[in-house]
Amino acid sequence: MLLRVKLDSGLLPEFLAWQINQIPAQKCLHMASEGTLQTSIRRGELEHLPLVVPPIVVQKTVVQLDQVARQEAGIYRELIANRQRMMHAVAKKVLEEDEG
Repeated sequence: MLLRVKLDSGLLPEFLAWQINQIPAQKCLHMASEGTLQTSIRRGELEHLPLVVPPIVVQKTVVQLDQVARQEAGIYRELIANRQRMMHAVAKKVLEEDEG
């Protein structure tokens, strides 16, 4: 299903996507979902999803904060991967020296 935001709605698409992915909306969607192996949600349930539409300035701020948080999470994942590579190299060096 493709969701579109009307230009005059006062709702940013990025803010809508963010809001749908938050715990309150996810709980509502989970309660409305059907199926076991592959769950689905009826259009009517989506249309009745309670949404909050704050002023555009607030929406933009939330979207920017979310983007920064995602960037930070990516940086942390990279740091963790780098640390793991470093520890593998240390282990290899220490264990090879111990064998030789």
